[in-house]
Amino acid sequence: MGKIHSIGALDFLAIMIYNFVKFMSASDNIVKGCVMKVIEKNDVSLLSHIIYTIYNTEDIDHMRLEFLKLIKYAIPFNTANFFLVESGTDKHVLTKPVNVNNLRNSKVEGVLKDYMEKCSDLDCTHWLCDARKNMAYKTTDFLSEAALENTIYYKEMFAPYDIHYGAQVILAYNNTCVGLLTCFRSKDSSNFTDKEIFFLDCLKEHLSIRLYQSMILNKVSGYNSIEYIKKYNLTQRESEILELLFQGLANEVISEKLFISDNTLRKHMYNLFNKLGIKHRWELPFVK
Repeated sequence: MGKIHSIGALDFLAIMIYNFVKFMSASDNIVKGCVMKVIEKNDVSLLSHIIYTIYNTEDIDHMRLEFLKLIKYAIPFNTANFFLVESGTDKHVLTKPVNVNNLRNSKVEGVLKDYMEKCSDLDCTHWLCDARKNMAYKTTDFLSEAALENTIYYKEMFAPYDIHYGAQVILAYNNTCVGLLTCFRSKDSSNFTDKEIFFLDCLKEHLSIRLYQSMILNKVSGYNSIEYIKKYNLTQRESEILELLFQGLANEVISEKLFISDNTLRKHMYNLFNKLGIKHRWELPFVK
C-alpha cells in the first residue's frame, strides 16, 4: 500500500477490507429494498435524459462535461472530475480530466495534475481500480471521517482545497478499467447520501459501455469494405454509410455527404444494423 497515512498500514488494510466486505454485502439489500423509495418521478426523467446524453453525444470529452453538469441537479457538489483511465500491466493511469468546479480555490489544473501524479500512491480507495468492476461508493463507506482525516491523502488533496466528503464511481467493462468519476463536497456541506450513490449506480453501466466503445473505436485499424460487404451481404450504399459511421460522423453529416434525406439514411441504417445484428451505433465496435 505504501505510505498512505500515519496510522499503521496493517490496521488500515484490515479496516478497509472489513468495510469493503460489509459495504458489498449491504449493497444488494439497499438496492432491492429501497429502489422504489429513493427514485422519484423527477429523478427518472433526469436519469433518462442523462442516459440519452451518454449515448448520443459523439465527442467523448463533451459527453463527460455534459454528464457532470447534469448530475449536479440530482447530486450537488462543490467540484467534480471525470477521468479516462489507461490500464497498464501494473498500474492504472488517469488521463484527459474534465472538471466542473465551484470551489473557492481556482487553481484546478494544478490540483488535477497533482492528483493524477499521486493518486495511485495517496488515494486510499484507488486500489479498487484493480478489481476492474463497476462500483459507486462514498469515501466514508471504507473509512470513517476521523480515519480519513488522518491520511496523507486527505491532508494533501482534501484539506488545502476545502473539500471533505467524496463520492467515486469506478467504470469498467470487459475486465478493463476505463474511467473514474469523483465528486467532492466541502466540510460545511453534508455527506453524500445512499440515494445519491444509488443514482450514480444506475448510470455506471451506461458510462462504462460508452467509454469502452469509444476506446475500442479509437483502436479500429481501418474499415475493410470488401470484407464487410462479403461477410454481411451489404449493399454499396450500406457499405458507404458504415464507413462513415466508423469515422464517428453524425447522421446529419452523413446525409449531407451522401446527398440523401434523413429518412432515407434511417432506412439504410435500419437495414444495415439488422444485417450486423445490432440495434445502436455504439455497438459497432463489438461487431465480429
